[in-house]
Amino acid sequence: MRHFSLVFAGLLLAGCVSSNFSRSSTPELYSALDTQRDGYTASLSSSSSFEIVSTHTDGTRLCRVVNIDQPDRFVTESFCKVRGGEWR
Repeated sequence: MRHFSLVFAGLLLAGCVSSNFSRSSTPELYSALDTQRDGYTASLSSSSSFEIVSTHTDGTRLCRVVNIDQPDRFVTESFCKVRGGEWR
């Protein structure tokens, strides 16, 4: 079980590092991260959509898990920020 946790944490970190989403390229996603509740769904384009799955905090960082459905792939991304900071 411990090995599974390490692998999962590594994949989660890799997903955060390799994210190709930004506030300028996907403003509707970042606006939703700022204002919408878990379960919110919306379109990113005519062929892509996203759903905010869950929100978690460790007291310092706020993190949100988002499913993103694109024509050629389905990804789950974690976006995190500190108070007053930007989603990363």
